[in-house]
Amino acid sequence: MNAIYSFCGGSQPSRPTLNTEPVWMLGVRYQRKEGATDDERQSLVEQQEAAFPEFVEDFRSRLYITYRKDFPAIHDTFYTSDMGWGCMMRSGQMMFGQALLTHFLGRGFRKKPGSAPQEYFSVLKLFADSPAAPFSIHNLAQMGLETGKQIGEWFTPSDISVALRKLSERFLKNQIAVYVSDDGMVYRDEVQALGCAGAGAPAAAADGGKAEAAEDGEWNQSVVILIPLRLGLGNLNEIYSACIQQLFRFPQSLGIAGGKPKASLYFVASQGEKLFYLDPHQVAPTVDMSRVPFDTSSYHCNAIHMLSVKELDPSLTIGFYCRNSRDFDAFCDSAKEAESQMGGTHLFGIAQTRPQYGSSDVSWPESEHFITEDDFVSI
Repeated sequence: MNAIYSFCGGSQPSRPTLNTEPVWMLGVRYQRKEGATDDERQSLVEQQEAAFPEFVEDFRSRLYITYRKDFPAIHDTFYTSDMGWGCMMRSGQMMFGQALLTHFLGRGFRKKPGSAPQEYFSVLKLFADSPAAPFSIHNLAQMGLETGKQIGEWFTPSDISVALRKLSERFLKNQIAVYVSDDGMVYRDEVQALGCAGAGAPAAAADGGKAEAAEDGEWNQSVVILIPLRLGLGNLNEIYSACIQQLFRFPQSLGIAGGKPKASLYFVASQGEKLFYLDPHQVAPTVDMSRVPFDTSSYHCNAIHMLSVKELDPSLTIGFYCRNSRDFDAFCDSAKEAESQMGGTHLFGIAQTRPQYGSSDVSWPESEHFITEDDFVSI
């Protein structure tokens, strides 16, 4: 795919016009380039690239993980491709891959033609289509088996969130932990405990700055927050549309994994009511990653697709990456500010601690009267 699709949407006129609203992508705002004009001699694709060049470069630098074929069979099955059932897993891989790129290379990482740092290849190898790769389709499927999912069965947003948490506990201990919300809430004390749980020095910045000695409350590992949500029954409740658009303004945003029923997509940006996404429903050959550098062309996408927020399936997972406790505090502040701006409407809540509900006494009262056969009436 070598074309960028229209930034506009809905019914198209004979010649579509370029949407000039700012684009928000994973916490970064892109304004239309000053001086860019709608030159009728250019194709719409050329106009878009000229008007939003930095956004296009950012989009093309995100990891694009799709269906693959001809990989080693998954466990004791005959599955050598995940075509038709692995899209939620692939969307989850892209979201978690974004967290890892940010963790090791910073949000400012851009993939330049012909060159890439070693950390870039190291991140990609974590998602290789091999049982030996920590976050491979093989290991995600294994996590599903442990919770009753058969190989070849479609994952829900909750399934992929839990699978990523389990695999991070196994393979990224003391580096990155995953917090999965089970009730649409983020509890600050639980996230703080998770960040402080790792051993060693506190999480340092991606610019290579030296980590200082850990202090009380300082994190020893970064935390990825995944929040599976159900925002309606058959369709997305329109009350949440503006909240979803605002998600991409969070500096900690990892986007959204979800999309259509049993057709998951990875959403990374918004422009008004339009959401831009990476579509895993493309089949590509398995890449041999045994030698670095290896061919990464199939792990980046030139085609920018979009979808109206109103067309979203209500079942999805939203993600955030918090490098340290200060970053988490900023995330909490942003969430409360967003809720205020939305007039109290929110996708998720933040509380200091999980409520402790007292157990209700449903036992028989201790009284002098006990139930006997005389208490029953024969009918």
